[in-house]
Amino acid sequence: MDDPDGHIWILDSKTGLGGRLSTSPEPETFPRWAPDGKSLFYVARTASAFEIRRSVPGDGLKPEVLWRSESLDEAPPILSGVSPDGCCLLVTRLNDSLYRLDLRSTQPAKMEIVEESHRPGYASLSPDGRSLVRVIVNEGLTLRGYPLTAEPVKRFARGAETLDKPFFSADGRALYSFLQGSLVMFPLSPDRSIGEPVFLRPWLSTTRAGAEGGVASRDGKRLLLIETDQDEILNPQVLTDWTTLLPK
Repeated sequence: MDDPDGHIWILDSKTGLGGRLSTSPEPETFPRWAPDGKSLFYVARTASAFEIRRSVPGDGLKPEVLWRSESLDEAPPILSGVSPDGCCLLVTRLNDSLYRLDLRSTQPAKMEIVEESHRPGYASLSPDGRSLVRVIVNEGLTLRGYPLTAEPVKRFARGAETLDKPFFSADGRALYSFLQGSLVMFPLSPDRSIGEPVFLRPWLSTTRAGAEGGVASRDGKRLLLIETDQDEILNPQVLTDWTTLLPK
């Protein structure tokens, strides 16, 4: 179950201290830092539409709306990557195609189709902007060059029903992903061939949080993972004799 009131928090990686990005009551999901670390892109759901916004933490200004959907009936956008120059966003829309949002165009910008598809699946752009990984339902992990060319797609299909949330190492030489209840690492060769997965640790990963499953640090020494205890997804409570709580 997705959290209906998701919000974005910014925390210090050393102290764990921090706070919310905004005080808006609107759900905010799928944050992505700009390459320079000065601004943050994310998706907000208003009463009538989805919006892709850019915010500069701490500047006290309203977030900039970069794109707005026609209605809430459209597939929600998921931010899948930011180009190294910070000028473009790669956007996945589940049950829809892959899009590119050029932030240098007139505001609000229009999304251009990168790959027309009706096969849902999360995508992730490599830090250098040269590779794209995507998980296609029942087909597994696919890796290809970006911008997309006629180069053959590299694929890993074993355990396709559980493969999810792929993301790159900072140097682009490895892929991390959720596979059959575990965090695994796929080594990548220069021609983007996918090596055999290496088990790293169990990973309690769910789709509850509106965020990517994990991210690798720039120094390559740490991984930040989002974990959710499966028991916390739905925790109904039954209140009996509730009339005794009413004021006399």
